[in-house]
Amino acid sequence: MKRKDLLGIIPGQFKGQVLEVEASKEPRNETAARSLFEQAKKKLFSVNDWHQLVTGLTARFQIVDQDGNEVSRNVNKGDYLRINIPGPGNKEGDGYDWVVVEELKEINKGSFQSAGFRVRPTENPFGRK
Repeated sequence: MKRKDLLGIIPGQFKGQVLEVEASKEPRNETAARSLFEQAKKKLFSVNDWHQLVTGLTARFQIVDQDGNEVSRNVNKGDYLRINIPGPGNKEGDGYDWVVVEELKEINKGSFQSAGFRVRPTENPFGRK
């Protein structure tokens, strides 16, 4: 399967297992397609609300800005995501898993639209509390 990277933000893979998942929906017209895209983009960038999208998801995601403040807004490049996964906490993350948003990109060229962001694992960026 050829890797799809329409935004040019997926890093090369050097180890581990490849897992590519895809789903599609065929809207009835361009207006419906644009509406569907906007809904999907809103859900993707509303990280704090991800737990509401999947029944039974027990992990919680919180956007934290570069100053260490919890924020209630869409994710931005340079933000951190603090992930609370049930179970024993991560020592390096002060009980949480952390990722930094390295890249965030949107393309809107005529009838082509795409949006996404890339994260990378990190230690607690604000030190131990």
